[in-house]
Formats: sequence, C-alpha cells, structure tokens
Amino acid sequence: MRFFTAACAYGGNLMIYVLASEIVGPKNRVGTTTVLFLAFAVGYMILSLLAFLLRDWRLLQLAISLPFVLTFLVIIVFPESPRWLITKGRYKEATKIIEKIAQVNGTEAPEDLLDKLSEDSNEDKKQPSCIPVTQLDLIRTPNLRKKTLILWVDWFVVNMVYYGLSLSTSALGVDDYLAAFVSGAIEIPSYLFCWYVMDRFGRRITLVAFYIFGGVFCLITIFIPLGAARAAVDMFGKFAISAAFGHIYIYSLEIYPTIIRSIGMGTSSMMARVSGILCPIILILGKYWKPLPLCVFGGSAIIAGVLSLILPETMGYSLPDTIQDGENFGKGRSFQLCVKGNDDGENESPTQAPIDYLPLSTMDQTPKQPVDV
Repeated sequence: MRFFTAACAYGGNLMIYVLASEIVGPKNRVGTTTVLFLAFAVGYMILSLLAFLLRDWRLLQLAISLPFVLTFLVIIVFPESPRWLITKGRYKEATKIIEKIAQVNGTEAPEDLLDKLSEDSNEDKKQPSCIPVTQLDLIRTPNLRKKTLILWVDWFVVNMVYYGLSLSTSALGVDDYLAAFVSGAIEIPSYLFCWYVMDRFGRRITLVAFYIFGGVFCLITIFIPLGAARAAVDMFGKFAISAAFGHIYIYSLEIYPTIIRSIGMGTSSMMARVSGILCPIILILGKYWKPLPLCVFGGSAIIAGVLSLILPETMGYSLPDTIQDGENFGKGRSFQLCVKGNDDGENESPTQAPIDYLPLSTMDQTPKQPVDV
C-alpha cells in the first residue's frame, strides 16, 4: 500500500511542475516553480511538527495522507498544457485554453497562432499527429543524449545529498525534531535565493555554484566536532543543496522538449529515487569510518557541479517542443557561462517543425504574469 501511495504521490508531484512550466512564459517560469517549492518547504516543517506532536506512526501516516484528497481539485482547477495538446494534434482544445489564458492575463492571443490552429483542426485528412515517443527518444540523438545523461547524474546526486543531509540530522548533536524543523525552514530562504540568482545570473553557472558549495560544506563538516557549530555548517550545506534541488527541477523542465518533457522528468526522478534507496546504505558506511558518508556526498556534489558546465544556458529561451528542437537546443553553447536569451525567448528559435509540432514561441511572448486558471 505504501508503495502505491509513494508512486502516485511522486508522479503527481512531477506533473504539477511540468504543467506549471508550460502555461507561463520565460519571465515567470522560475517564480512559478519556486512557489511550489516554498510549499514543499512549509510541508517539511509541518511534518516535523506533526512528528513531534503525534508520536504514533499510524496517526502520523494518516495525518500526512489525508491532504492528498485535495489534489483531486487540481483536475477541476488546472487546464491541460496547450503545448502538450498541440504536440498531440488536439488543436481545438489547445485553442480554447490559449484563449482562456489570454483572457485571464487581460490580453489577446496572437491571431496568427489561433488561425493556424483552426486550420490544422479542420484538416480531416491530415497525417497522424501523435507520433509515439518512448524513453529511448531521450538518448536516441547525440546532443539530447548528452544532456539527458548529465541531468540523470545531477538528479541522482542532488537527491542523494539532500536526503543524506536530511536523514543525518540526528548525528549533529542536537534535538532530532528541532534539527528536522530547522532543516525544513532553511529551505525557504534557499529557494528564494535560488529564484533571485537564477533570474539574475542564469541557470548553468548558478547550478554549478550550488553543487560545488554544497559539496565543499559537506567536506568541511567532517572536521567540526558535534554540536551547534557542526549543525550550523551542515545547514549551510543543506542551504546550497536545497537550492540545487529546486534548481534542477526548473533547469530540466527547460531542457527537455515538450513532446518528451514528462518522460524526461519521470526518468530523471527515477534516477533520484535510486539514489534515495542507496542513501541509508551510504549513511551506514559511517560505522566503518565516520567521515565516509560526508566524503561521498561532498565528492559527488562537486563532480555533478563540474559536469553541469556542459549543459546549455536556458535563461530567456523558448521551451523546445519537438525532439529535433531538443536535439538542436544549446548546440555550441556548452561552457559559455554568460550566454543567455532575452526574457521574451527570442534568441533561439526552434528548428522548423512539422505542422503537428507547432512551436509556442509566440505564446511565450504574451503572458505578462503567472496565470492561474
């Protein structure tokens, strides 16, 4: 039962981030996703408080499971992603949602886009619009494969270090419940700081910095005795890794093309869950040599940071839609730390896609604020 609960919870969690990123423009992607992570941090703190008040694990399980009933309201409140609908050839549905988004924003949808969608929906003999995609499409082409493999490593490492630091709070020499509560509280300024620097300095260099700083603080913690000082340094590491944790969600959403974005996020999350399984085993290694878990966490974070230099900058660029867009996106921009698009997503146009995969670059320029439909 717990297996199915976790599987459904993680799947729904990922889809919320994917949907949120696809219905807003480039200016608002980071802010919209950060709000979701702030809710995650608040939930972390509430969990610590509930664990302190409800010492029976059954009552605790019930208390944290009941709120999931509210997620059924999402089906009523949230629209389907117009980007995804277009890639699936469901143009009439996409048109209605685009018009509704424009109405909420107090603007008008681009007429040329609506006309194009109307023409496509009226073509009775149009070629099949839904080209099957699988996990293999993530690694079928060289550039997309390179980005996918690096993102898998990034997700694996950030989840391992994040939960490793979270689970090891009892080894800091302070009260377990207090340490867990503070560990959740530190994530709020972490995500806000991540929001600020991502929009100011770009995606790649900030992710690299978060990984490296998180790794360095993990290694420094080894040399500090148990107590408040060690807990403080550990929280600095948690701050950096929490920022990387929120960052990698946004970065991955912007790198994967629409047609396989949910697949890409799902496989990346799968890699993260693998490291989550290994995390308690890594902590057990401390029985043989106490600094070993922190050495693993710190070294892995630094390696992930260096590998992230190969990824392209995505700030200000339109989301890629097709497999070909994803393959061409970022070519020749590795290691160029300061290259970025403008806030309207005009610096990099997707490759000319088939009619079934109409890019939404025009819609990226329209919204002026996050949309809540």
